[in-house]
Amino acid sequence: IITIDGKNTGDIKIYPTLVRNNILELIANKPVDKLKLYDAGGKEVYSFPLNNQQGYFSIQLPTLQQGIYFVRVMGRDYAKTEKIIVQ
Repeated sequence: IITIDGKNTGDIKIYPTLVRNNILELIANKPVDKLKLYDAGGKEVYSFPLNNQQGYFSIQLPTLQQGIYFVRVMGRDYAKTEKIIVQ
């Protein structure tokens, strides 16, 4: 279980951490408002609205250059950031 700023965000799973086919998968056991993707420099490169839904999502990412990115999943009272590598 991951705790960020004292809030339990273990109900959110982002995978794979090594992305090869521009597909990111998300399992959310709590409502998710949106997913944002940032490059290593902190610039937002993609945003995907989830409109407070929960469950399993397979998200088609845009074509990205290889490198390190950060996925930020945001809900009403939490946010979770996970590092991914795009190949």
